[in-house]
Amino acid sequence: MSLETEESTIARARSFFRGALPIDPDGCSKIRVPVDAVCCGCGEVRVKNEPVRDPRNIGSFQQACKVCGTVEWHNTVSRLDGIADPVVFVRAAKLELHDAANGDDPDPDVLEAGIREATNAEGEVV
Repeated sequence: MSLETEESTIARARSFFRGALPIDPDGCSKIRVPVDAVCCGCGEVRVKNEPVRDPRNIGSFQQACKVCGTVEWHNTVSRLDGIADPVVFVRAAKLELHDAANGDDPDPDVLEAGIREATNAEGEVV
């Protein structure tokens, strides 16, 4: 992606999510991101919903394993964006804008996904 395209994506995202900033990333309620995760107890890989504050960062979490029948640590293998709730993408885009306001380089793909999902959600409500 060119620098010019990246700049226009940032401008579009700031305009689209106006009023959403400033946000406190630590104060965000946890949301659930669908992931493929491997159970550390039995090694079974299953689809789980990982509770995260920042949907851009996924990793290890504790959750009940249906195979083991106990609460075990799960390690994320991959994020399943195809079945993710639109809220996940919108939250990630808002966090990218928050980081950009603090001088970090935002990810234009995350911003575009947030705009797309927020637009789709608005269309479904009407």
